Amino acid sequence: MPPRTDPTTLQLGDSVVIETSVDQVLFGFRGQLSSLLPTVVWVDVAEPGCPPLVRDLKEGHPVRLSAGRKTYALIGETTFRSSLGLSRRLVALERPSEMRLVDRRAQLRVATRRSVGIRLARDSAAGDGGRFSIGTALDISLTGMCLETTAHMAVGDRVFVTMVLQENQPLYAPAQIVRLEDAAADRAPAVTPRAMSHEGRKVSRASVRWQTMSPADRERLQNFLVHVEKAAAG
Repeated sequence: MPPRTDPTTLQLGDSVVIETSVDQVLFGFRGQLSSLLPTVVWVDVAEPGCPPLVRDLKEGHPVRLSAGRKTYALIGETTFRSSLGLSRRLVALERPSEMRLVDRRAQLRVATRRSVGIRLARDSAAGDGGRFSIGTALDISLTGMCLETTAHMAVGDRVFVTMVLQENQPLYAPAQIVRLEDAAADRAPAVTPRAMSHEGRKVSRASVRWQTMSPADRERLQNFLVHVEKAAAG
């Protein structure tokens, strides 16, 4: 019988996710714990390697480290130490002083392709304040979503999102733009033809973070995420 391990302790070989931000741009990458030292953990980054923004991280930059534990996620707050190699495939982090177990449903992110309505706040920095537009959700979780749209937005803008879940259940939630980039030029845009033809606007991909959500909407969203995950698992 294999030895039991403490579920709240990192283990050599754990698959992990490193998340942080640079200049309000959120990003993350996956890897595997290759070394566990008393004060430092080393992560061997998975393909395709570290995002370019890793080169902007300085020693002491705050990061979040998470590892899967069946129905839970093991999460700890720590700091960046260094990276090695031309491709920065080895990343050193301060060993977290505490790891906590969090229900993975709160971290669950599922892929979806659903129309989503977006209304920007009137104080939008990009000039489309108060305008309503239609985009497409690419993935969604209890913390936020990724979508593609032709709306003119800026990082930090507040938006109001409307979306229909399964069985015609509506979702209404205010959110904030935390990341914005051009949609990949080599793939078909995930917006409706009508939106694509509107004034020839460029398609952008935005990551949004929910600001507040009613208990009823949160419950509907959580049920939707669990439903999609179970359907994908067969």
